[in-house]
Amino acid sequence: MTKTPIITVTPATRRSVQSATQLRHQTDIRVAAYCRVSTGDECQQTSYDRQKSFYTRLICEHPGWSLAGIYADSDASGTNTGRRVHFRRMIADCQTGKIDYIITKSISRFARNTVDTLNHVRMLKNLNPSVGIFFEKENVDTLDVSGELLLTILSALAQDESRSISDNVRWAYAKKFQAGIAHCNLKGMMGYDKGENGQWIINEQQAGIIRLIYDRYLTGDSACQIARELNARGVSTLFGKSWDAGAIMRVLRNEKYMGDCELQKTIVKDFLTHRSCKNCGEAPRYYVRNHHTPIISRKKWNRVQMMIAELGGTRRQSSGSENPDSPARRSVPVKGQTFYNLRCGETPHQSSCDQTEYGLSHSQTAYGFSRGQAASEQHGRKLAEQHICGGSFHRCVYNRPARNYSDERSLNSEALRSGSVPQEEMGETYKYTFAVWRCTNRFGTKQGGRIIRSGQESCTAPILYETALEQSFMEMLYLLKKDYKYNKEKSILTASYHSALMERCESRQEEIHTGFELLLSCILKLPSRNAVGMDIILSVSACQKRPGANHGLSITPGCSAAQAPDLLPFKRGIYTAFVDRATVYGDMIEYQMTYGGCLRSYGNQRRLEDFLGYRSCRKGTVKLISNVWEINGNSIQYKRFKKKR
Repeated sequence: MTKTPIITVTPATRRSVQSATQLRHQTDIRVAAYCRVSTGDECQQTSYDRQKSFYTRLICEHPGWSLAGIYADSDASGTNTGRRVHFRRMIADCQTGKIDYIITKSISRFARNTVDTLNHVRMLKNLNPSVGIFFEKENVDTLDVSGELLLTILSALAQDESRSISDNVRWAYAKKFQAGIAHCNLKGMMGYDKGENGQWIINEQQAGIIRLIYDRYLTGDSACQIARELNARGVSTLFGKSWDAGAIMRVLRNEKYMGDCELQKTIVKDFLTHRSCKNCGEAPRYYVRNHHTPIISRKKWNRVQMMIAELGGTRRQSSGSENPDSPARRSVPVKGQTFYNLRCGETPHQSSCDQTEYGLSHSQTAYGFSRGQAASEQHGRKLAEQHICGGSFHRCVYNRPARNYSDERSLNSEALRSGSVPQEEMGETYKYTFAVWRCTNRFGTKQGGRIIRSGQESCTAPILYETALEQSFMEMLYLLKKDYKYNKEKSILTASYHSALMERCESRQEEIHTGFELLLSCILKLPSRNAVGMDIILSVSACQKRPGANHGLSITPGCSAAQAPDLLPFKRGIYTAFVDRATVYGDMIEYQMTYGGCLRSYGNQRRLEDFLGYRSCRKGTVKLISNVWEINGNSIQYKRFKKKR
């Protein structure tokens, strides 16, 4: 006889994926609500408040439900969960078992990213116990067996809706840019405030800082020096931080300070991440000229950009076969180097040592402006009639053995420390580097980065040591300072200014005057004492400005540092700011200044050996230079090698 089976049913005690309307039959559960608005507009803020009050009342009045919290993000995009602080806190509470169910208005309020939506839904579903999400508008319960298919479709639609909104916003901005309407947050830009009608109004207090930054840079100060000066004055950035070189350069490169606006510099490539990146041609750029009242004049801004480009060039090295002075040489392009604008004034009949053939008389002054102006003009016409080389100068870096130098890296020092005899099969070298400038036509023409010889047509211009160029330029500035101090309106510098005014049209007189005043302020600011507090002494060759003078310095035995001339620190900023171009005539260089005048320096053919006996001030100490490798203060390169048998 068959027995009737007895079935015992154990009711479910945990939530699981089952039929629809599960949430309505659940009792004694902790329910949380999630609210979100994407912007901080007033209408959005009203919706935000309504969502919070509605769900608070709904959960508290429902029998069997207890409020686990209201999580709300204001002014947060739904395409990315990274910026939604309360959303991440809600997920963390679910993982720690504080929440059983989440109620939200719609899928778009929860997330507008399909991947984020599905990942979080599945992660919450796999918890023990599972946490469900109920979307009111779509009537979707994630713990429903058929919910995920519908959720996938609807979340994809929500993501596409976000893409459509992003495209509409991008189109609206593009139309504004085409109409010349700038979109700029003036709260983060120093110098301007937004007026009642949206116009840009100059904030004079902040504009004074902007003008100071540009003026200091034009007078040769670096970005670091300007930042240190502003910090020393107690001037902070717009956000109350200290200035640094990066902040100064951002001000100097900002075209808005000359009244222009470049629009759509950055674009958002992915609407899901909202990350802004530089527009490298993916979208059109719009440049609006004379958009608002400028703080900086256009000519001043353009000059600053030229200086930035000249000071920021890259150095690339290539090997060469020419080796006139040393066993190793590296050619470096002139872009970004200090004396990039040197041009050769050599003629076929000139001698590199005899300056009288350049049309300079012995009675003429150092720069040919206060006296002998007619002779200088005649000299210019004479050179114009002749065939001038006109080649540019390029920079070469050489290596030479550092004689009489030794340190703890040598074999002998190592032997003394270890007590052993140095290995006889090993050798060692100490080398120092120095730079020279030479005409590209000296050994031929430069083609494709290589020097091509041209035989008898090669230029005979001398090779100029960079140390001599720097020293002669600084000696010229100090002599101009001394001359202006005693002669004022009759000085050489003032004469060059008046000469520029006569040669230029009236429309440029204001520009000439501004450039001259800036140069004069730089020259007058040159320190009269060196780094250790000693009075600066110029070399004899700097004071004897006569053609054919011996530019070497004869040092008597036992000469003290107090009697020796200074190796002057080179002001690269002054050169870049005020020298438009320079022409080399043997030992003399004629500088065409940006304000229109011409100045001349001598002693440019000096070699490194000519600076022995000068005093160098570094690290708070002064010492007489007794070896050529001490001039530039470069680190000595040490190399140990195995001798060939």
